[in-house]
Amino acid sequence: MNQLMWILLFTGMKLTFLVNGQISGGLRITAGYAAQEGRLEIFHHGEWGTVCDNNFANVDAVVACRQLGYCSGIMHPANIIRDGQGAIWLNDVNCTGSESKLLHCTYNTDSTRCRHYNDVGVHCFLSCSTEDDDNLRIIRGYANHQGRLEIKYKGEWGTVCDNHFGNIDADVACRQLGYCSGIMQPANLISNGRGAIWLNDVNCNGSESRLLDCNFNNVTLQCDHWDDVGIHCFLNCSTEDEGNLRIVPGYAEHHGRLEIKYRGEWGTVCDNHFGNIDAEVACKQLGYCSGIMQPANLISNGRGAIWLNDVNCNGSESRLLDCNFNNVTLQCDHWDDVGIHCFLNCSTEDEGHLRIASGYAKHQGRLEIKYRGEWGTVCDNHFGNFDAEVACRQLGYCSGIMQPAKLIWNGHGAVWLNDVNCSGSESKLLDCNFNNVTLQCDHWDDVGVHCFLNCSTEDEGNLRITAGYAKNQGRLEINYRGEWGTVCGNHFGNVDAEVACKQLGYCSGIMQPADLIRHGKGAIWLNDVNCSGSESKLLDCNFNNVTIQCDHFWNDVGIHCFLNCSTEDEGSLRITAGYAKHQGRLEIKYRGEWGTVCGNHFGNADAEVAWNLRITAGYAKNQGRLEINYRGEWGTVCGNHFGNADAEVACKQLGYCSGIMQPANLIRHGKGAIWLNDVNCSGSESKLLDCNFNNVTLQCEHFWHDVGIHCFLNCSTEDEGSLRIMAGYAKHQGRLEINYRGEWGTVCGYHFGNVDAEVACKQLGYCSGIMQPANLIHHGKGAIWLNDVNCSGSESKLLDCNFNNVTFQCEHYWHDVGVHCFLSCSTEDEGRLRIAGGYALHQGRLEINYKGEWGTVCDNHFEDIDAEVACRQLGYCSGIMQPRSLIRDGVGPIWLNDVKCSGSESKLLNCNFNTDTSKCRHYHDVGIHCFLNCSTEDAGVTPNENIRSPTNGVDVVVFVIVGVVVVIIVAVVVILIVLGRRRYCPSRPGRYFEEPDHREMPVFNIDQEHEYAYIDQNALNTINVINTSSDYLELNASRGEPTYVISDPPLDTYT
Repeated sequence: MNQLMWILLFTGMKLTFLVNGQISGGLRITAGYAAQEGRLEIFHHGEWGTVCDNNFANVDAVVACRQLGYCSGIMHPANIIRDGQGAIWLNDVNCTGSESKLLHCTYNTDSTRCRHYNDVGVHCFLSCSTEDDDNLRIIRGYANHQGRLEIKYKGEWGTVCDNHFGNIDADVACRQLGYCSGIMQPANLISNGRGAIWLNDVNCNGSESRLLDCNFNNVTLQCDHWDDVGIHCFLNCSTEDEGNLRIVPGYAEHHGRLEIKYRGEWGTVCDNHFGNIDAEVACKQLGYCSGIMQPANLISNGRGAIWLNDVNCNGSESRLLDCNFNNVTLQCDHWDDVGIHCFLNCSTEDEGHLRIASGYAKHQGRLEIKYRGEWGTVCDNHFGNFDAEVACRQLGYCSGIMQPAKLIWNGHGAVWLNDVNCSGSESKLLDCNFNNVTLQCDHWDDVGVHCFLNCSTEDEGNLRITAGYAKNQGRLEINYRGEWGTVCGNHFGNVDAEVACKQLGYCSGIMQPADLIRHGKGAIWLNDVNCSGSESKLLDCNFNNVTIQCDHFWNDVGIHCFLNCSTEDEGSLRITAGYAKHQGRLEIKYRGEWGTVCGNHFGNADAEVAWNLRITAGYAKNQGRLEINYRGEWGTVCGNHFGNADAEVACKQLGYCSGIMQPANLIRHGKGAIWLNDVNCSGSESKLLDCNFNNVTLQCEHFWHDVGIHCFLNCSTEDEGSLRIMAGYAKHQGRLEINYRGEWGTVCGYHFGNVDAEVACKQLGYCSGIMQPANLIHHGKGAIWLNDVNCSGSESKLLDCNFNNVTFQCEHYWHDVGVHCFLSCSTEDEGRLRIAGGYALHQGRLEINYKGEWGTVCDNHFEDIDAEVACRQLGYCSGIMQPRSLIRDGVGPIWLNDVKCSGSESKLLNCNFNTDTSKCRHYHDVGIHCFLNCSTEDAGVTPNENIRSPTNGVDVVVFVIVGVVVVIIVAVVVILIVLGRRRYCPSRPGRYFEEPDHREMPVFNIDQEHEYAYIDQNALNTINVINTSSDYLELNASRGEPTYVISDPPLDTYT
């Protein structure tokens, strides 16, 4: 009995699938916000695919929706649906409207010009009745009477497109919603909707009681949800309390954003043409004596309604609503909200008092003035030292200067004065010329002043050095007007530094590069210092104190004073900071102090001379930045004119056999002193300081000029030329490296080709090989040994080829050579194909076995006829090329390019092709889509022909027969289940039964892709009948196997 039950189930399931399941021409809607809306898909050639929207229209959507069981529908705008994947089956669909299935319409299957952003979307109607069709609602506003307008249409809520929608239309909608009136809301104040857009081009005359009584159309293909209509309905249309004002929320209660009560609701005022006269009227209405307009950048944006625009008062009005204005605010946004500053006091008592705020000391900082009973700042337009002197004298100081704006903090609140212009004789700042039009001023324009503590000259000009790594080096500061400050570096040079150092008691000194000192704070006293060298004090030199354009960060002067000017021990060298005593940074003693050598023009000959050198900051101990001990201090060498001869001297001094200069882009820049420049060695020197050089390093910079050297670990030729492959996806592919001078390094790709790669691969033991495109390998690090490799092909080792080792222009990222060596040079199994990386076995990226390894095919000139040959070779009946956007990129080699088949070939390798894939990348990989079924059974119509069912009577007869069989099967199953319950569970009524002899229990496995079911005798322990009814039987497996549903009509998916 059990086996009979399962045989009946199998037969009924098979018939159900054949009639109502995934037969060719079946439709579904996917990827929508609701079941009735989304991307349209059709089942064709044994799989689901999309429909291209070329010439697809609403009449075609109606046919599709009716086939899906809906009453009607419309086409969905492409911008509202998500792109599909897989096949695009139909194009140029053209229905008359009378068809019962989409495949009965005219269409073609040439979708090569289509992409998934052309996928058709449909919106099927839940209801075609007009009941409740005109309901309105407002959603997602800052309040329930304001927001996005939505209408119920065809049984579903949707939005309204704002084309030609205006205040009259909004008034009709608001009255329908029960409000007294309303206006249209600016689009930027509402949130976008989703789903249907029902109405477009709404045009009301104002007398309608419902929005659907107005003129409109429902052609909304060009609309998007950023075009959704918003409305603002009035809470109250009476004029009681209308026009009341308030200020919110400023730094004080009398300053901030102006708001007005209108139509029973608070809103803002747009600042178009709003001025000080309008602000004065508003302030007087609020009870203040007067006021001015506040700059927009000083207030916060409001929210909600914007009630007034283009306000224009003459000054005599008692209320703002008495002024001229309009309420057309569609072009206004809340960043246009008006702000006002009302005066606390209009008397002149205490007016003009000054104070200094927010400075590093009480006599320096932001200047503030009391005006209209309130403290505010001064705008720096045309403000100068004369004006600052007047302000400082008013504050009780002897004098003062203007402070650069970048040295003070911004204020807040009012900006009271602008365009201040003093002659210098005034006793108060308000005695100077000024105006109070400050709308164009911001607090980053606030004036700062620096008042002098002392105007006597006692101790004036004293110097000190601060913030250096030693007491003789650092930032230079000078005492001026009783206060310490810095010196601006404009035109400051070594002569000026020597004067300063001598004044400080040193024998001499030089200027310190700005990037080596820490910037100061406070006053910058001197600028454009120019000494002759004979002066005893810095203030005896020419200078000026106009330092407005100076900045502490960039311009503070630093000096390096010499501890000793004798020549005893001068030129002594030392090596520091190395991994061993013979390696590290080279430093030289000069003027009684150790320092480094600048790398300008420094070469191997220079490096060999110096014994007191070191190498730092390299990827290995023998490579990196060269440093020299000079003047008792480690420093770098400037690279001007530095070359391989100089580097060889340095390396020999460090104990290596030889060396070369390192490209600047491969080393890290140093810090501290730069000791040597324009190094020029002959090669015979034993010390770097025996070479020609100079120590004028002001034009040198650590970032650009520090010298790097690469010293050879081994100058013997043993093992030289050994090769290896690194950093590839497999051991036979990747970056080529060569052992040279006892160290592994890379090969530069200039002029490197397949002949050179073949020599390298043969040296490594492979049968042959090709060059790997640079974008497929990881770049290396360290040495780049060979360049301009040129092999004839007969060489046994790469070093037997022509090459040079001038690699300065080479860079690891761009130029490292990669090779791909062949695992096999035999032709056995060559040309086998497979499909990988697709959403199904018959679709995806095409791969071919070549030289014993799987790789991809480049899509240059690859067409459908080539795909057909490949699919036939794989055992399918036919196929087409897959759009590039639907497949994933491959890895490894790209074997074939420019494939061109005639169509008669049995294998892809029988077609014309070439193997030059250097211009190909994996985003060019070919994808193919092979057909599961090439028969036309149930395929609908031939392309470009109207199709009808062969005989409507046959369909009816088949449907009736199958329906009767299914009913009989279900009835028999129900009877068997009831008998089973009585047999095995006589004392407990319930929904479940268990089969004791589970070893003989057959199980259905449903293969949806190939439309068949089969029985597995050993898959499950327990079968539970989840539900039985006249329509379907649901089975559940106790091992967590899938649950299968047999239904009539069938479900779209099986889980």
